[in-house]
Amino acid sequence: MTLNTLKLVASARNFELTDAIKQYIDEKFSRVGDHFQFVSEIHIFLNVEKNPRIPRSHVAEATVHTPGAVLRLEAASENLYASIDSLLDKVNRQLAKQKDVRYHKSDKGGPSIRHLALSGTLEDDDVIDELQLMREEAEDFIHGIEDWEFGGATLAYSQAS
Repeated sequence: MTLNTLKLVASARNFELTDAIKQYIDEKFSRVGDHFQFVSEIHIFLNVEKNPRIPRSHVAEATVHTPGAVLRLEAASENLYASIDSLLDKVNRQLAKQKDVRYHKSDKGGPSIRHLALSGTLEDDDVIDELQLMREEAEDFIHGIEDWEFGGATLAYSQAS
């Protein structure tokens, strides 16, 4: 099994990115690559606003590259380290959602008929039987709603055959 290497890029604006901050970012965000192997790259952008009227002047932004999605997140606070921690929490929550979507999207009752047919695990007769069963279920559903009342008015379903 090969481990995915996470590319972590950090940059700053309006201040010098010190070794301590780089080490802190590396320490915190290296765990993201361990928990979410599908993440290929994270760009972290730190900014300190010089305007004294902005109370949450330390801003941390992240761009997370995953297969099929690019996530952009932002956190701001009065302290740079708190902004980084808040950003990490947001990244972890969004990646957990992405992981859920990615790994459980097709988990709605097993593989599809098309997938099974293409993989060669189903014979043509099995596919035809399964499609016939699905058609019968659909017809039963339609016949079940042919006549039903809605707000005092009777709605009737007429067959086109």
